[in-house]
Amino acid sequence: MDSCHELFRFFDNSPKRQKFLTTVIDALSPEKTKRKLKDLCKTRWFERHSTFETIFDLYEYIVITLNEICVPTNDDVRFYPNNEDWSWDAKTKTMANRLRHSMISFGHIFSFVCAKEMLEPMRPLVTALQGRLVEVYFGFQKIEEIIKCYTEIRNAIDAWFQRMYQKALSLSELVGGSEERPRVCSGQRNRENYPAESAAEMNGGNTIP
Repeated sequence: MDSCHELFRFFDNSPKRQKFLTTVIDALSPEKTKRKLKDLCKTRWFERHSTFETIFDLYEYIVITLNEICVPTNDDVRFYPNNEDWSWDAKTKTMANRLRHSMISFGHIFSFVCAKEMLEPMRPLVTALQGRLVEVYFGFQKIEEIIKCYTEIRNAIDAWFQRMYQKALSLSELVGGSEERPRVCSGQRNRENYPAESAAEMNGGNTIP
């Protein structure tokens, strides 16, 4: 959630950055109707669905934009029409680099995909209660359906996890990221599943009682 908010502020606080993002989208996918990111509203959960959907739809172009800001190619006429000068100050490059690392991190991508999918079943309810026309009765009717949906996810969490993993993997490959594994502490000795041979090796060849 914080990363999405920070990403929104990065472009929203600078018309120049927003214009460059629009230029990249126009160059690579002119049929896209979305051009601007949306912020996460603290009270209107419906806006969070829109935020996640917009970022997901523009994910590839956001990463390309951040890459160009950090390491400009200056030779791609699609991004620099009419020899337009896109020069960036050090602060912008530093912020873009930090966001870029987050956006291509597999852990971030997986968390983003999971959050987006977990919010999806709530859409009918929050749309009814927080839309332009508040429809309390319609929203109340959807509660049982939403509970059922989350119950099904919980009961088949392994299958759900596999679907999320594949979606995250596809998105990671799209932006040039790579799957990462958590670091394993070499000093683990007290875990029950710690290999005996590894423990013996760390103990100078003597097995630990």
